[in-house]
Amino acid sequence: MKSSHGIHGIIWPLFTTGIYYLAFSGLLTLLFGWVEKKLDYFKV
Repeated sequence: MKSSHGIHGIIWPLFTTGIYYLAFSGLLTLLFGWVEKKLDYFKV
């Protein structure tokens, strides 16, 4: 399974998948932080 792109054909899909993962997990972190603040019943 030799690609004509060489190592770059392997690196770019992993790189873009990592970028999508970081963006998606960061967005979910912000979203759930906002939801947690909205649903915080036990304020001290």
